[in-house]
Amino acid sequence: MNINEYIQSGIIETVVMGLADDKDVAELQQLRLQHPEVEEYAYQCELWLEQTAMQQATAAPAAGKNNFLQAISNISADEQGVQKNIPAIEPLTTTKPKNVSIFKYLSAAAIILLIASAAVNIYLYQKYTKVNEAYADLNNLNTQLAQQNKQQQTQLTAYTKSAEIFSSPDYIKVPMAGKENYTATVFWNKKTAAVYLVANQLPAAPSGKQYQLWALVDGKPVDAGVLQDCDNICTAKNISEAQAFAITLENAGGSPTPNLEQLYVLGKITG
Repeated sequence: MNINEYIQSGIIETVVMGLADDKDVAELQQLRLQHPEVEEYAYQCELWLEQTAMQQATAAPAAGKNNFLQAISNISADEQGVQKNIPAIEPLTTTKPKNVSIFKYLSAAAIILLIASAAVNIYLYQKYTKVNEAYADLNNLNTQLAQQNKQQQTQLTAYTKSAEIFSSPDYIKVPMAGKENYTATVFWNKKTAAVYLVANQLPAAPSGKQYQLWALVDGKPVDAGVLQDCDNICTAKNISEAQAFAITLENAGGSPTPNLEQLYVLGKITG
């Protein structure tokens, strides 16, 4: 909180009214020494409170003042301690306070309480707002962490699966190579017909195009699926028999027959 926010927070009014706790009182005393604008604002608050109290004060009755002065003037003593007769002091005539004076006191008290209540409400509302903001920030952070954790779990699952495939003796590794040093690798499990593809050495497909994997079975191409977005290893269609694998560039969605003019990589099965 900067100094302007502190002045507008209502803490100073709360301290001046005597409604603040020791922590806020000590903080105000420290800030008054360090910041002239805080000192000036606190001084104006104190001055306003003092003026309000003085404006509502009631003067002493004039008759009582005159009687008191008259009694003092009639008292004297000589050196032997002789006193003159002191006339009886007439009792002060008490009058009932006017309703107007009572209303003045009540009005002043009501104004002070109203201001104090407003200052406290402002102070508490600002604290409540800050707590809500901190809570919202915490929720956003938790959401971000949850999303990051989900992504990391997905990547970890993919890496674990890749490691199992790469190291398993049940999978036949089929390297594929082609023009301009493009490469890709198929991992084929002949027992389960599962096919996985690592195609990280292929360029990005142009707009409206998509790579498609083919299995060559007895010299005929069999669709093994189009390449979807996959970070590490792509899952292709199951292939039970094959002598080779190839990848062509086709229109988005794939093609029933390969476009051999767009053949990118080819690899024969040797295992």
